[in-house]
Amino acid sequence: MPFAADTPWFDHAAHYNGRAPRMVIDAIVGAIAHPRKISVGFKAKLAVASHRLLPGSSQHLAGSVMHRVQEEIAQPAPGSAGALYAPFPRTPQ
Repeated sequence: MPFAADTPWFDHAAHYNGRAPRMVIDAIVGAIAHPRKISVGFKAKLAVASHRLLPGSSQHLAGSVMHRVQEEIAQPAPGSAGALYAPFPRTPQ
């Protein structure tokens, strides 16, 4: 359970709030080699523990935090439909 992953998905995701999504990942490769349930990073571990203790309150808090991050902290970015209506063209690798 990575808290968020830095993948092309965020480049292709639709967003209309004028802010760029902020997502980072520190570790996942080990879970591929040795599959098991993991929480990556302090925020993910805290979220799992919080959800086990107070699921309703945790969901409300998470929603409030994500709203604040997207509205106040994220860098400005133009709106984008991402790949919602049509796939992005493939880029040569």
